[in-house]
Amino acid sequence: MLQVSWLDVVAVILVFWLPAAALWSSLVLREVGRLRREMRRLKAEMEADAAEGFPPPDPPTTDSLS
Repeated sequence: MLQVSWLDVVAVILVFWLPAAALWSSLVLREVGRLRREMRRLKAEMEADAAEGFPPPDPPTTDSLS
């Protein structure tokens, strides 16, 4: 019968699970950081556009023309 010691379990966790979890976590954190930077940039751009009077007013409709 196969005997598994607690050292084998710890070794498997350290060799296989820990690097994979660290890589996945770093990718997730990098993406979250990128999304936050993009959101800040878009928010600043929207505030600047609003200060300049954008969005421009709607063009006149045919109903208002004589």
